[in-house]
Amino acid sequence: DLHSFPTRRSSDLHIDGLMRRQRIVLIAVLVLGVIALGRWAVLVDKAVDPPPAAPVVQVEPAPAVDEKAKLPAGAILRGRVIDAATAEPVRKFTLDFHWDRSTGYRQAPPARTFDTDDGRFEWADATPGVWAIIGSARGYQRFELEGVRLQPGETTREIVMPLRRGHAVKGRVYDEATGVGIAAASVNFRESQVHRFDPNWRIRQSFAVRSDKGGSFVLEGVPSGRITISAGVGGYAGREVEIVVGDETAPVEIALFVGGSISGRLTAADGVTAVAGSAGIFRLDEGFGGSSRTTQSGEFSYQNLPAGRYKITGQAAGMTAEREITLAANERIEGIALALGAGHSIRGVVTGLIGRAHV
Repeated sequence: DLHSFPTRRSSDLHIDGLMRRQRIVLIAVLVLGVIALGRWAVLVDKAVDPPPAAPVVQVEPAPAVDEKAKLPAGAILRGRVIDAATAEPVRKFTLDFHWDRSTGYRQAPPARTFDTDDGRFEWADATPGVWAIIGSARGYQRFELEGVRLQPGETTREIVMPLRRGHAVKGRVYDEATGVGIAAASVNFRESQVHRFDPNWRIRQSFAVRSDKGGSFVLEGVPSGRITISAGVGGYAGREVEIVVGDETAPVEIALFVGGSISGRLTAADGVTAVAGSAGIFRLDEGFGGSSRTTQSGEFSYQNLPAGRYKITGQAAGMTAEREITLAANERIEGIALALGAGHSIRGVVTGLIGRAHV
């Protein structure tokens, strides 16, 4: 029966519809809020989180470089030292390297002493290059072998160094005025027919000995015959003496003098105005000398000079001057005025085996 069910008024229906719409709107607002909140959280995460770290790259360490591997390998020098007269081995000897004249100066390795049974040697790490090699032993003369070429990593053929017997010459260097021995004087020798500055003079100089505190010295490996002994030390004039060496050579006494001196100054052509430049001194009897700068006032001075003939030269700003002087033992010559004048030019062509050069 339709009339048995309760009836709803139109006002109630209106209220129910309104409430449903409100719930729908509320649900929509909540959904939109949730969506907005989610988007805001994503933005916050992006703003707060640090940027992704850069990928880590593993760098392998560079292989270690052996510095020795960069250097050229040493050469192996092989040979033997024998007695020149008997061909018997010289068992104890010393080898010295010296820069060869064909290549010019270079630092030589330290000398080595060998003590062997058969005179043979092997220098396993010899410095590559071109060398003069000197063999020496007690009681023998030095043997010089020039132009020995050592290649990196290569072994030389066996070289033979025959040593000739030599003498020992004893002596003393002393002050001429007091008779007191002079210590630390440099003493060496050469055969008298050899010029003081022959091509191997630097090798001879490297084998010079030093006098002891009493002035005594011993020269080993001296050849028979006429030799010239040179002695010199700071504060004295150098001196050379000539002797004949044999089986029974008497001790040599070498007196050194303080020596003479030559001093003066360079001037202009008027002989008065000082001029700075270069001054030189040359020993006319020996054929050698050298030059150096003067002071700002043109002064020059040369001390501890042995007696002899000298040429004094001066040069500055294209002007030159020279004068020859004979100096007596221990003489002092002062106040020389080298008046400079205009120099001269020399032109020509130098010819030789290696070509032509214009000067």
